[in-house]
Amino acid sequence: MVRLDGAIRSFGDAQGFRVGAARARVRARATGAVMCHYGWARPPATLARKHAAFAEFFGEDVGKLEQRRAAPELEWTPGLRRFDGTHPRVATEWIAARRGAGDGSAVGPRRLRPGDLRFYVSDWIERLTGVRPFEYRNYLLV
Repeated sequence: MVRLDGAIRSFGDAQGFRVGAARARVRARATGAVMCHYGWARPPATLARKHAAFAEFFGEDVGKLEQRRAAPELEWTPGLRRFDGTHPRVATEWIAARRGAGDGSAVGPRRLRPGDLRFYVSDWIERLTGVRPFEYRNYLLV
């Protein structure tokens, strides 16, 4: 939640906010609230178009974009897990109407690459210590 008082503005690629003329990081407080983000909860074809648009906007090889557009499912990402919990009541009907065909999976098979190891090491360190190394935080925790 952000208190809009005129001094707080969306920052960068909308990953966070800054405050004042100096664009200082906002002060934040941990609440323990659960965050449900449905920006990627779409049928496979819609997700492929969204992913291709992001890649094009942020600059990516045209050949790779065409491969992604033609793919029937999204590439697997390290740490991605199927959500089997309960959705908030306001999202239940919306999710049901947009489920993909078959088992509802829009993600391809796992393909572990050597570069993915850093994600697993970072997750492991966070589970042990509560701190995620090298994480970018767009706020100051108070």
